[in-house]
Amino acid sequence: MIVLLSTLAAAQEPSLSSGSFSVTASPRETVERTRLEERSILDELTTIDSALQAVAAEVDGLRVRKAELEARQIQIQDELARADAELTRHRQDVASWMRLLYRLHRRGLARIMFSSEDPYDLRRRSRYLAAIISADAQRLVAFSEAVETRRAAEGSVSSGMIALNSLGAELQLKEGELREQRSRKLILLEDVRTRRELAMRLMSETTQARSSFGTQLSMGGSWYTDNSTTTSASQCTDQGAFRGQIGRLPWPVSGRLIRRFGSYTDARSERSERSDGISITADLGIPVKVVYGGAVRIAEYLPMYGQTVAVAHGPYTTVYAHLSGIKVRVGQQLCSGDIVGTVGDSGLTDNDGYQLSFQVRYHDEPQDPLPWLSRGGM
Repeated sequence: MIVLLSTLAAAQEPSLSSGSFSVTASPRETVERTRLEERSILDELTTIDSALQAVAAEVDGLRVRKAELEARQIQIQDELARADAELTRHRQDVASWMRLLYRLHRRGLARIMFSSEDPYDLRRRSRYLAAIISADAQRLVAFSEAVETRRAAEGSVSSGMIALNSLGAELQLKEGELREQRSRKLILLEDVRTRRELAMRLMSETTQARSSFGTQLSMGGSWYTDNSTTTSASQCTDQGAFRGQIGRLPWPVSGRLIRRFGSYTDARSERSERSDGISITADLGIPVKVVYGGAVRIAEYLPMYGQTVAVAHGPYTTVYAHLSGIKVRVGQQLCSGDIVGTVGDSGLTDNDGYQLSFQVRYHDEPQDPLPWLSRGGM
């Protein structure tokens, strides 16, 4: 139990003092808060997973578009290679026709001058060859334009591939960031669930601690009496039955009452809790005095209660908890006003600052301490 309290306190950023701790929230509040935190983290994980799915869909779309562009690029390159070959062939044809036309014109002029060849037939053949050359020249221009168009298409595909690769790199970076966020959220979720589990265990063990405390008080026996102690019951002036001290007992410490006996609603968790005594806030180290003579039954650190002293007064017992130090030992006989310890915040407290938890029990059943204490004794 002590280990569990320390673990939970560390998880909730405890306030340390005199080797003790006080948690900033009750276990019930911790359970409720961690449930809300868990729900929030799960919602965030859902959002991240949705974003990852969207990125994955975009990446798949990019792969498809990239494959299409790659196929288109190969097709254009093949078409461009064929067009270049056809253009080269047409250039060669045009050049050949032009050479023939040149030779024809040159030979025809000489024949007109030095032979009897029909000039009309020469001109007809010349016009026919010129028409062929003109048509081929036009086809050459068309092929050249087609080649340039294919080259432009190839450049466009190349630019598209570069843009797709850039977008793919951005999506990969985004996916990495989302996966890192998801990893951090999973770690946080594990921490929240661990704190909730500890708080739930603490709630269970707090109930067990209350029960075991009552059991420990009920373990009466001769070992509670130590006749070797310096003070004996006969030396005390407060003799008689504790029952007759209602409204006459002195306050164990001077301070401010911050919690009464019985059920109360925790201001932070808004849960119903039960107080087995009263809580009095006071400065650290102020002496705490026993309210009536009796024998010390408990003087040790107890789960939840911290440094605790219990003094028996017949069937009644007074309890002084959350002390910063214990000044008595088990079996010691005390008189009213003897110092049992000093104010602290040991054990599990749900209030800030130092305090004393004071209880009155009859046959180990908690009683309201206020009717027992004098009105002006504080």
